[in-house]
Amino acid sequence: GKKTGFYHLESIGGRDWIVNPMGERVYLSGISVVSYAYSNEDYLETIYSSPKAFDVTAVEKFKEMNLNFVGHNSDFSNLKGYFPYMKVLPFLDATTEHGPENSDIWSPEWLAEVDEIAQGFALFEEKDPLLIGYWVANEPLNSIESGHGHKWIQNTVNNLNALGQPMPYAKQAFVDALKEYYAQTYPGQELAKLNEHYPVANNPTQCNGLTALTDFQQLYDLDWNCLYVDLYVGWSQPRYRAVFARERLNDLHYFNRLLVRQLMAKTKEAMDKYGANKHLNLGYKVAVDVDNESMEEMMRVADVYSIDYYKGVTDDSEFEKHVKERIKGWAERAGKPVLIAEFSFLHKDWNKCGGEAYPTADSQAQRGEYYKKYQDAVLASSPRVIGTTWYNYIDPYMSPQNIADVCI
Repeated sequence: GKKTGFYHLESIGGRDWIVNPMGERVYLSGISVVSYAYSNEDYLETIYSSPKAFDVTAVEKFKEMNLNFVGHNSDFSNLKGYFPYMKVLPFLDATTEHGPENSDIWSPEWLAEVDEIAQGFALFEEKDPLLIGYWVANEPLNSIESGHGHKWIQNTVNNLNALGQPMPYAKQAFVDALKEYYAQTYPGQELAKLNEHYPVANNPTQCNGLTALTDFQQLYDLDWNCLYVDLYVGWSQPRYRAVFARERLNDLHYFNRLLVRQLMAKTKEAMDKYGANKHLNLGYKVAVDVDNESMEEMMRVADVYSIDYYKGVTDDSEFEKHVKERIKGWAERAGKPVLIAEFSFLHKDWNKCGGEAYPTADSQAQRGEYYKKYQDAVLASSPRVIGTTWYNYIDPYMSPQNIADVCI
C-alpha cells in the first residue's frame, strides 16, 4: 500500500484493506473497551497499581496476541501515542445534555458545539498517526420498523427531550419534512391525505380537541401520543393494523432520512472547515439492522459502515446464515468497507441480560470456539470486511465482588 503517514483504505488483490501509515496492509482485530470504568474496579485494584498500569499491561498483551487497536470506550488518555485507536467524537455524547436522544441537531447551540469539537480535534488529534478513524455517534438510532432506536425521533415529535428541554428547531424540521414529503408524494392532495392518515378527530383528548388539520404547521403542537402512539406495541414492533400505519411509518422514514443527513452533513462540514479530514470517517455505530434511508445517508459521507453485531446462535449452519450471509448483505447495501465494531460471547454465568442478543457459552473453551467460528464467518462473508472488534477486555462481572448490573 501507499505510505501516507496515516491509516487509510485501499483495495488490494480484490479486497478492501486498512493500510497503516507505513503502507502495510492490516486486517483490524481489536478490543472496544480497555477501561477500569467498564470493568470491576475493586477487583482490578488488587492487581494493578493504577488505571494506567492496567492499560499499558493490556496493550502489551494485545501485541502478543496480534491485536492491533483499541476502540471507542477505552482510556485514550493513557493509550494515546502508544497504540492505534478509534474513538467516538462527542457530537452526540450520551453523558451530556446533547445525548443522542436529547439532541436538537438543527439548533444553533448544537451547531456551535459541533464546530468547537471539530476545531479541538483539528488542533489536538488531527496529526496523530495512530488514530485510525472516528465515529460521529454511538448507536443514536437504528430501525423505525422494529421500534428499536426511534426514541430520538419520538422526543423530536414531542418537542421535549428526556431532560425536560424543548427541541423546537428539530420539531420544526419534522413539520417541514412532512409538508415537503406530502407535496412530493400527493401533489394537490396534501391536506386531504394528511387528514386521512392522521384522523385527529378520533383522538380529541390527545390531539388538542382538533377535528381536522387545516395546515401542516398544526403538527408542531401535536405530540407522539396524538400522531403515533398506536403504531407500536411497547418498543418492539409496529402495529400494521393501526389506521394507515404504513403511511405514517413512511412519514417517519422520510424524517429519519433528513435526521441522518443533518447529522452526517453538519459534522462533516465542521471537520472540513478545520481541515480535520486525514482520518477515516467511520460513520456512526449501528446496532443490528438499520433502515435503508439511514444507511444511504450515512454512506454518502462515511468511509466505513460500522456495525455492532452480537449473535446468539452457535452452530455452524446458523453462523453461515446469520453471520456470514447478513454481513455479506450489509456490505452489498453499504457499497463500502464494513467493520464489525462490537461483538462478544460471554460465559453463561456472567450474562445478566440473556436472550439471543447477548450470546453465551458454557465454558472458556467454548467461548474460544465460538470466537473462531464468528471470525471465520466474518472473514468469509465479503471482501469488503476490514476487521472485527471484541467488546470488553475484562468481563464486567468476572469476580464475585462485582455487583454491576450491565449486559456486556
